[in-house]
Amino acid sequence: MARIYALQNENIVAIAIALLINGIPAAAIAVPGYYGVTFLAGHHGDTMHPAGRNLVGVIVLIFGFLVGGAIQYGWYWAIQEISETIFG
Repeated sequence: MARIYALQNENIVAIAIALLINGIPAAAIAVPGYYGVTFLAGHHGDTMHPAGRNLVGVIVLIFGFLVGGAIQYGWYWAIQEISETIFG
């Protein structure tokens, strides 16, 4: 959010690019976090046994955060490489 607020007086294209660059890694963590918690709370998997639903929720959280972390690392690495290529 701080990066987006820093561009508050810039043009709409800069704000859109900042949202894209920072939104994809945030979604990579937020989506599995949401679904993992909803499994644990019982909002998803109504037909499942509670123990199985809780196990699925924990698996979604752990592997989702691992995959999300890998996506964040790869995304910021790619942005850094593109930045170094453009600006030297």
